This record gives sequence, C-alpha cells and structure tokens, in this order.
Amino acid sequence: GDGKEMGQFYNALYVVAQVQTLVDEEHLMDPSTYVPSQPDLSGLKLVGGDYVDKELDAVMNYDTLINHMVDYWLNNNKNKRTVFFACTVDHSKKIVDAFNKVDIRAEHIDHSTDTNERDAILKRLKSGKTTIVSNVGVLVEGWNLPELECVTLARPTKSLVLYLQMVGRVMRVLKGKLEAILVDHAGCVMEHGLVTDERDFSLTNAAKPLSYIPKLCPNCSRVVNVKSRLCPHCDCVLIVRSLNIKLTNNRQLYEACRERCVRCNSAKIKKCDLGLSYAITYQCSECGEYTLYGKYMSNFASDRKRRKEHKRLLKIQKFNEFHKDWARFKYMEIFKGWPEKTII
Repeated sequence: GDGKEMGQFYNALYVVAQVQTLVDEEHLMDPSTYVPSQPDLSGLKLVGGDYVDKELDAVMNYDTLINHMVDYWLNNNKNKRTVFFACTVDHSKKIVDAFNKVDIRAEHIDHSTDTNERDAILKRLKSGKTTIVSNVGVLVEGWNLPELECVTLARPTKSLVLYLQMVGRVMRVLKGKLEAILVDHAGCVMEHGLVTDERDFSLTNAAKPLSYIPKLCPNCSRVVNVKSRLCPHCDCVLIVRSLNIKLTNNRQLYEACRERCVRCNSAKIKKCDLGLSYAITYQCSECGEYTLYGKYMSNFASDRKRRKEHKRLLKIQKFNEFHKDWARFKYMEIFKGWPEKTII
C-alpha cells in the first residue's frame, strides 16, 4: 500500500475485476460521493509512503473542522448509520464528543478497545442504537456491515489501498439499501479519484498520480463526471459550453452556496449578463469559463437522463422484490408523467 514496485517479489499480476465491474454486476454499490471540505496537506512529510499521524492530527484535529463535519452530517446524513475514519485516538474521541453534545449517539473504537467492548459497540451500530462509530485504523478491513449507510473520511492518506478499503466498508449490498454515501473531508477523492475509476495495476510501475481533477458541484459538493452539465443530486446546472441552448425560461433561480469556477475552482469569478432569463451566470477571470447556476426542473430532463433513471428504478424494484408497478409510480413522482415508450 506504499505505492512501491512489487516486481522484485512477484512474477505476475492478475487483475480479476475492476471495482466498476463489481458495481455493474451488483456485487457492490456505487457510493454517492461528496467533498464538503479539503485540508491543506502541503508541506506534510511522508514516511513509508504515507503521512505521519502526528502531522495529520495538527491539520485535521481542530474544533472548527470537527464542528463543520458535525453540521454537514446533521444537515445531510442525519440518522444514517455512519463510520468515521479519524487520524488519531484524540481526534476520534473529539469527533465522538462533538456528536454526543448534539444528542447523537456516537462511540469510539481504537486498537486498545477491549474485544468484547468493540463487538458490543458494533452490534449497537448494526441495530441502530448507536448511529455513529469513529475509529482509528480498526474498521479498515476484516469487518463487514451491509447496513452501513455512510462513511466519512477524516483521515488523509497517500495510500490507494487504504482509501479503497475505507470506502469499501459502505459499498456492501443489502436488500432494501438504496444508497451508499461517501463524505470526504480528507482530500482522498482529490488525491485518488473515485473508487470506481478504472486503474492500471502493475508490478513494475509505482502508483500513478491522478490524471484528472475531480469535478465538484458548487451547490452540494457532489463529485460529478467531468463531462456532466447537471449535478445528479441537486440538478444544479454546472457548465455552459455553448450559449445556443434551446431551453424555455420556466426555471426557478437560486444562488449557489459558493461562487467558484467549476472548471479551475478559482474564486475570481464575476457575475455577467448573457441574456439568459432562467439563470444567473458568472465568468471566471482566470480561465474564462462561464458557469450557470439554475434549477434544472424534471420536465426538462433529456430522454437519456429519463431512460437511465427508469433503468435504475427497475433494478431497485427487482432487487427488493417490490410490486411490479413500483418503478412506474416512482418515475411518475420524479418526472410528473408516466414512462414514455421511448424510455421503456
């Protein structure tokens, strides 16, 4: 997991399956990924290919960030069974204390936790009696809880293996489980990319740096496809690459939470008038990118978007053995109309 070459120890490497393949075959769930904050890791030392815990603690273990993590969870993932990965024991305990102060049942686990006590804590997490468990390196492997709904990363790492292991905890499939959520406060997604990215594993080459910059929705912090023009979570319009878009102006306007360029993330962005009555537009003075903030209403969804959503609903219906009309009625709720023949 330190990114070093393994050719001196092994003669062959066989990649059995990529993560995306396991998701497509429904062995794992594709986590909805959010990056609400990113730490400044510049200048931190590396030992054995990863950050030093003591230095990480100085970057991540402070009240403002911990309170931000608590507020984000309360606003977006409240009551979802969640595991936090912390940097140090003190960091983990402070996270737990912060949640307990707002009447959320949270517990801490580390390597010194008695085995019986650890089992009891995880049993309470499974039952829902405990909502949050924060740990330091304990729940990375050898533990499985399909009922887990959310993983929050508060521990930066240079190790791709460690990153995949931490996120893997929430990707287990379970009947009735509709979503797996990854919240990254540690910069891991920006360092390693999405867990479902295809990776070229090799015995002769060290781990390669990420070849692209993950794109974030400026409204909800969801990680989206670099080519996406709409956020799949909040339907925020992300980028206008052509001004000749034929759309009606019947859209509700709203201001984005952060006025940052979705292309280069620069704060040097100014409001401009492009004559679009349905949205507020900005232009970045750094890269020249136009950004459009508006509310994408369901009745403007493309056939491709509708078809993809209908297919997703059918998979949920089949997996959970719902009534044969469940997907149709769910589609009706979303798009305010029955699935057209071109969609089915």
